[in-house]
Amino acid sequence: MAMNCLIYLFIFISSAFCSDEKLVASRRFNIRPDPAPKSITVDWGNIQYTFTYQAMGGTNEDWEIGIFHASENQVSCMVNRADGMTTYFIFQSFSLEVKGATYAVGQPYDSKNKDLSPAEFDELPKKNMVKNSKNFKNSIGKVILWAKFDVKEEL
Repeated sequence: MAMNCLIYLFIFISSAFCSDEKLVASRRFNIRPDPAPKSITVDWGNIQYTFTYQAMGGTNEDWEIGIFHASENQVSCMVNRADGMTTYFIFQSFSLEVKGATYAVGQPYDSKNKDLSPAEFDELPKKNMVKNSKNFKNSIGKVILWAKFDVKEEL
């Protein structure tokens, strides 16, 4: 219970500083209906975020993945539809992972930009990942993963 409180406090503090974050790397990609898993990666220095997904339904949609620099030892990554419109995809699975971090927490949102229920996703802070759980209801519109790095790490 205490760990969950710390995680939500970290997310709250992180989101309070979102307006000061600077986009440092981004990449557009197209999602097409396909049952096979696909991955897209974006890098910034020694930091690498990877979004992996399986999506059906809908039509071709442009999405984007971006890394935001918040402070000397904190970055975040957001994956969302590039035009900000509602997605019509049915996601069978998703994960957002960061390499090079010491700790990460995430929050996925549904296609109406509401937080997914905690039962729908697994947050794996020590594995630096957020992913769907077995109770996932197949709807995401945005996924954010905040990551903390050792201060020694050069960003």
